[in-house]
Amino acid sequence: MTVDSQDPNPTDNFTTPVDARYTVKDVAGLARWIRWLLIADIVIGAAAIVSGLMEYKFLSDIQAGVHSDNPDIMALAEANDLRQMAIGFTQIGLFIVAGILTLIWLYRINANLRATGVNDLRYTPGWSIGCYFIPLLNLWAPFQAMKENWKASGDPLNWRTQETPAILGWWWFLWLLNSVLSNAAYRFADRAGEIDTLLQSNILTNVSTAAGIALSLVFLKIVAYLTRRHIDGRAYSAF
Repeated sequence: MTVDSQDPNPTDNFTTPVDARYTVKDVAGLARWIRWLLIADIVIGAAAIVSGLMEYKFLSDIQAGVHSDNPDIMALAEANDLRQMAIGFTQIGLFIVAGILTLIWLYRINANLRATGVNDLRYTPGWSIGCYFIPLLNLWAPFQAMKENWKASGDPLNWRTQETPAILGWWWFLWLLNSVLSNAAYRFADRAGEIDTLLQSNILTNVSTAAGIALSLVFLKIVAYLTRRHIDGRAYSAF
């Protein structure tokens, strides 16, 4: 990992020449798109839970023999599967697009700080997003990089003295929880075959979706707060 030299006096660091490798770029426009995508993700997540509950009732009815004499049982099963697939693919699409824009947003925040003279940050712009993709390192490094961006955006001169807000801790807890639940739900669904296991997979998937909604709600606030903090703290003329 690229680590910049540390200076015990952050004020002196701020007065050193800016990092010429980076230029100040807009983050507010990206933040707006990310927030709209997060809102869409929350809405589709709520729809996924409703659809999941419908599937649970359908499976429970099959288990209870309600559809034993129904000639349309296969059509009902196919309609259920198509509904679930449509919602699932929509969720995946939103996650990919929102994820890409979020990484660009995080990169720009870190690069903007360096472009205006904050040179004592531990994580470079590249590492502030690259750490999400490295096993084990991604268990804590993204949280540390986010803390640096938050602190330096609020007070570039004395950013080390800034407190870490509780919302960042909640965000990272929900991120890890959602990652574990999503992975477990996928693996369980891949092995489910009998009605009992399908019902259990359904419950786990709904719990995972609920955790994802909570994560999106928290990150929605972080995007809004950090963007405003970043703009106000640095007074970028580009905005």
